[in-house]
Amino acid sequence: DVSVAWMGSTTPGESMYYRIQGSGVLVEFDHTSSVGHIHAVLRDPANEYGRDWLAEHLGSFHAH
Repeated sequence: DVSVAWMGSTTPGESMYYRIQGSGVLVEFDHTSSVGHIHAVLRDPANEYGRDWLAEHLGSFHAH
């Protein structure tokens, strides 16, 4: 269950964007603003932002 989306040029150095998304991964690469300036994201949808991993670890392994 993986989808791939592409937008933009296939010429090296020109603006482009791609996204690879599945149930276990999200990858985005954005080179649309200027030459040499990119944004990239790699995310695990099962490990979402906002979860307090440190508190969970402390509660599970260091509780008194």
